[in-house]
Amino acid sequence: LRGAVAALWQFVRGLAATTADARGAAAATGVADEDWWATRSARLAELAPDFAERFPLLTALQSTGGGAPQDSHREAFRAGLAVLLDGITAGDPSDC
Repeated sequence: LRGAVAALWQFVRGLAATTADARGAAAATGVADEDWWATRSARLAELAPDFAERFPLLTALQSTGGGAPQDSHREAFRAGLAVLLDGITAGDPSDC
């Protein structure tokens, strides 16, 4: 049980920290999180021109876009939490 609680705690804490960092960076730099990632995506294409062929799933996920950034953060939280809870439910209780 401790392992499951620790995993859930780290998941929530990590996503909250990532969201706070992105908001803080946008406020400090004046560059929105979405714009920062768009700039980095262009740089990635220069550094790894075969990225799409090597990582087709990531490329497909990136190309689907999504709603407003806060919506994608909420969806990431919901999806990640569901995966963790499903894993905990399917696992052997003695492993926790």
